[in-house]
Amino acid sequence: MLDCVVEIRAPFNPDSAVAEIAGVLKSYRITRVVADRYAAQWPVAAFARNGFKLAHSDRDRSEIYLDALPLFTTGRVRLIENRKLVTQFAALERRTSPIGKDRVDHGRNGADDLCNSAAGAFIAAVERTGPRVHAIGVETYGSHPTHGYRSSPIGHDGWRPNRNPLIETNDASLW
Repeated sequence: MLDCVVEIRAPFNPDSAVAEIAGVLKSYRITRVVADRYAAQWPVAAFARNGFKLAHSDRDRSEIYLDALPLFTTGRVRLIENRKLVTQFAALERRTSPIGKDRVDHGRNGADDLCNSAAGAFIAAVERTGPRVHAIGVETYGSHPTHGYRSSPIGHDGWRPNRNPLIETNDASLW
């Protein structure tokens, strides 16, 4: 189950956005993040300044969606109640090229920041060894509400993430 999705509205200060996301990640005891190659090496350095090791994913977003599909169809993953997240997943389009290769992407003028992050988190979670997995999806380069979408209140009010003993890891994905 996805526990948290955060999206930050543009315009914003990128360093401040990373610091805010780092706070969320620390509240989950996450120490390593995986991201796409957006902005090249800048996110690696920005997250390092906040105490995190960021690795680039070997998959592009289409491969992430294709690899996540069986997780949804078999019921192995669940989304949080977030209309925008569900809408982005529902709007994805699958196309087959003339050579038979499938590609999945958002449609023209569409967005997939939240669903790409969530799918990446699910893939990272199921690839972990052992039965304890916790998925958190974070999108730091979004264009939506400053305080983000979260499954529960989070921030300076003392809230701590759900510590389900069956779901835990130290990884996160950032797409």
